[in-house]
Amino acid sequence: MDGVKSTARPRRWDEPFESLAPAVVEELFDAFDELRHELAIVIFEHNLDLVLALADHACVFAHPVDNSVRGVQIRHSTITEGGDP
Repeated sequence: MDGVKSTARPRRWDEPFESLAPAVVEELFDAFDELRHELAIVIFEHNLDLVLALADHACVFAHPVDNSVRGVQIRHSTITEGGDP
């Protein structure tokens, strides 16, 4: 992790892609894609495909049959260039 991301206070976004037109989602995705190189970003989002396309790390919370909550780390990767929503 570079110095900027390791020392910056994370910016948190709660469902930023919810109820947006596809063109706006694409613009916002591109903005997050640029911003993630400068800041630590935490996104809470139901659209897993969008978040995984942006993520260095992801944690998904699932509700098993008994309705308890458990976290499962499902992806750990490095940033790649040219992610698409």
